[in-house]
Amino acid sequence: LAALNSARTGRMGDIVRTIQAEQDGIIRAPHRGVLVVEGGPGTGKTAVALHRAAFLLYEHRELLAKRAVLIVGPNPAFLRYIAEVLPALGETGVLLATQAELFPGVHATGTDSPRAATVKGGEPMAEALALAVRDRQRLPEPGAAMVIPHEDGGDLVLDWEIAYEARQAARDTRLPHNLARPHFVFRVIDALTAQLVERIGADPYGGPNFLGPDDVAQLGRDVALSKEVHAAVDELWPPLSPEGFLSDFLADPVYVPDEDAEAIRRPSVSGAWTPADVPLLDEAAELLGVDDSAEKAAAEAARQERVGYAQGVLELSRGSESYEFEDEESEVLAAHDIIDAERMAERHEEADHRTAAERAAADRTWAFGH
Repeated sequence: LAALNSARTGRMGDIVRTIQAEQDGIIRAPHRGVLVVEGGPGTGKTAVALHRAAFLLYEHRELLAKRAVLIVGPNPAFLRYIAEVLPALGETGVLLATQAELFPGVHATGTDSPRAATVKGGEPMAEALALAVRDRQRLPEPGAAMVIPHEDGGDLVLDWEIAYEARQAARDTRLPHNLARPHFVFRVIDALTAQLVERIGADPYGGPNFLGPDDVAQLGRDVALSKEVHAAVDELWPPLSPEGFLSDFLADPVYVPDEDAEAIRRPSVSGAWTPADVPLLDEAAELLGVDDSAEKAAAEAARQERVGYAQGVLELSRGSESYEFEDEESEVLAAHDIIDAERMAERHEEADHRTAAERAAADRTWAFGH
């Protein structure tokens, strides 16, 4: 009773003192599944939910310490109100966020009309976004092929049939748009290379093509490096970001009924993201996927650079080694005797010291423990 009558400070107090016996069953309910806690104002729903989070973090520490717990609040004021409760209970592996903060790199500060927010939150929006993504996988008009100049003085022709077969092959992978794109690109480059091989290596007397496998491979590399080919491919199957795609979609909400489209229509250059946009950004990210091949290549290049540096250090160590038979220093183990360049580079790789909650906040695909 004393805890309930204590002065308000604008922050939640020590909720341990106010937990009632009948609430303990809710707090200690099994981890699996969804638990809905209902009650009127002032009945302790928030206190019970937070204490349950602390209990789960304690009871399932090995799992949740690595995967963190997500608490979504209705507004920043509410999160500030409860911010000190879990640390007071000894728990820090928790990410507190509003819906506006759930897409990394985006802080949605704009506002929607109630009608627009309702439309954006409706299930049909997911289908509309999926159809809009497929619309970005285009074909040349039949009979209006894309003509791409080549350095040999001739042209490469990207027609409807080539693009259609490449698109079908990419779609058959059932990968998201950006991850299916390399399959489309490969098929197009393969078809254009075949045109070039036929033009350059054809035997005028009808015999076999003069070009060997190495020649064909080199021509394929040339086609793949062509800026003009890249421009044509980008026009038919462009790489898309969630932000750019959704901005274009809201400027022209295709596949949305007219009355709903008018409610959510927004010029692509105006206004900030709204909280109702955040689930749409997340859905767009799922539909598009992330082609991280460039990022992986950069990481591998950085790793190779570290290995090269480590190899240089070991070579210096080896070069300064004494080889005199009676020299006592020659009996001392050197660095290169117990470690190679790969392992030395790994030891100097920068460690990630962020908490699970901090890593989760930066990773859209993070799977929270609760």
